[in-house]
Amino acid sequence: MSFEIEKIRGLKIVALKGENPTFRDKRFKNIEVKYVLFSDKKTFIEFEEQNYYSYRDCSDYARIINVHNDAEEWKRIFKFDDANEDI
Repeated sequence: MSFEIEKIRGLKIVALKGENPTFRDKRFKNIEVKYVLFSDKKTFIEFEEQNYYSYRDCSDYARIINVHNDAEEWKRIFKFDDANEDI
């Protein structure tokens, strides 16, 4: 994991992309962050739900953190308009 984190050192976050879960109260604008996009336009972090059969004792909010380097996928995610938190 430390090697993966080294890939993002020095990069700036340009966007947070996520989903607004429908099971939550509509009065609150909670966006569950799914992707963090960085300034080099190819590196992003993906938060993935854990498999509940493998991690039965984990919290519902626990996530697997994946660091990716893929310019095409970065562009697709950036254009995806489900939710975008302007930072």
